[in-house]
Amino acid sequence: MAESANGKRKKILLIEDEQELSEIILRMLESFGYEGESVDCARNALQAIDQSNFDLLIIDLTLPDANGKDLYEKIIRQKPDYCGKAVFTSGMEISDDLKELIRKDKLDFLQKPFSLTNFRSILKRV
Repeated sequence: MAESANGKRKKILLIEDEQELSEIILRMLESFGYEGESVDCARNALQAIDQSNFDLLIIDLTLPDANGKDLYEKIIRQKPDYCGKAVFTSGMEISDDLKELIRKDKLDFLQKPFSLTNFRSILKRV
C-alpha cells in the first residue's frame, strides 16, 4: 500500500475535466493503494485543497476555468507545502516555460495517453 509518513494511504487530488478519464485514473490509483479524489476545474481544486491535505496533485494542463500551470503556481503561493508535489498531464506538447517550472520544482509530466507502467513509475517516485 502507498503510505504517507503518518501510516495512512497517500491521498492524491486529480484535477481533470474529462470525466471518463478521471474515473479510469481514480480506479488505477485505488488499485495501486492510493486514496484518490477528483475535481473537474480549478475552482473546485482550490476548494478541495482548502478542505483537505493531499500528498500529490495530478493536474491537467487544460481545464475549463484555468491553465494547469497557473493553477499550480496559485496553489503554491497560497500553500507552499505543495511545491514539488504535482504531476502535470496533457495530450499536447508543453511550452518551454512549463518545462523550466517542471525542472525547477522537480515535478513530473505525463503525456496523454500514458501507459499504466509509466503512470505507476511516476507515482512511486513521489
